[in-house]
Amino acid sequence: MRWFAVGVFTALSVYFLWRRSSARARVRARQRLKSHFGPSAKEKEPGPFHRFLSRGDWLDGTRYMHRLRALFEGTSISMSWVHLKLAWLLFMIALPALAYALSGSPFMIPPAALAASFLPFPSLKALARRGERKAAEKYDQFAADISLYLRCGVPVQEAVGLLARDCGPPLAAPLAQFEKDVAVSSRPDEALLNLAKALGNSDLDLITQAVVASRETGSDIRGVMEAVGDALRERAAIRRELDTQTIQSRLSGRIVAALPLVFLGLSALISKGTFSTLFGTVPGLIMLAVAVGLDLLGFLWIRRILDIKT
Repeated sequence: MRWFAVGVFTALSVYFLWRRSSARARVRARQRLKSHFGPSAKEKEPGPFHRFLSRGDWLDGTRYMHRLRALFEGTSISMSWVHLKLAWLLFMIALPALAYALSGSPFMIPPAALAASFLPFPSLKALARRGERKAAEKYDQFAADISLYLRCGVPVQEAVGLLARDCGPPLAAPLAQFEKDVAVSSRPDEALLNLAKALGNSDLDLITQAVVASRETGSDIRGVMEAVGDALRERAAIRRELDTQTIQSRLSGRIVAALPLVFLGLSALISKGTFSTLFGTVPGLIMLAVAVGLDLLGFLWIRRILDIKT
């Protein structure tokens, strides 16, 4: 009987793996056809899932959803607003239900619902800060590349055009605007100045000032870019050194902040009575509030210490 079960399980595993490979091949084929011919008329029509979610469009007019959508649009994550709204609705239902199931007290439903309505905001803000850090890294790399091109004697317009071929968001839109400004005004240095203002990158500001000074004084841009390149490399070395020196402390802060949550989850799995006492009684709620406050204060303290401006 045991070997029969093993054989059935192996056969089903091979079958589902084969079905998965063929399904992935069909999806890739449809994506290639869509890239050449565009979506079909059937795909353009809203499906039952989107029609069901469209009934909740009245929520978008509320102040809460307006703030939530503004934060979502600033994160640049690969998810549509419709799917995020569905995840938010499921979270608003699941968290109070989980709190009631674990504590056994109906008084935990309102605090859990309040927490579920509050948690998306810091989560989206954290994702937005992460996106800003990645964008800043792309801006720094773009500034270093354009400095190298200018040092080699490549004109500003051609250097930006060469870099624009491989640049995606968030650099694609500012670079397209740069090309439009050059086509209208025929002044690459002024267009580069507008690009530096749009990106807000200090390294690109330094390069722009060097380009403008070189045009006004008639000096060789290659010599100026050599000095600017040395300054940019020194800044990058300082940033890497700071990241290397603080990575252990940042990781320690995250681990220390997550340990109480891990301990709370293990307590819920091992002893339901301890969890119900913590969430279902007034002394337990007081201890929980004090613990959460101290944990959050310690996390913010460590983050404040490690927040070094370069």
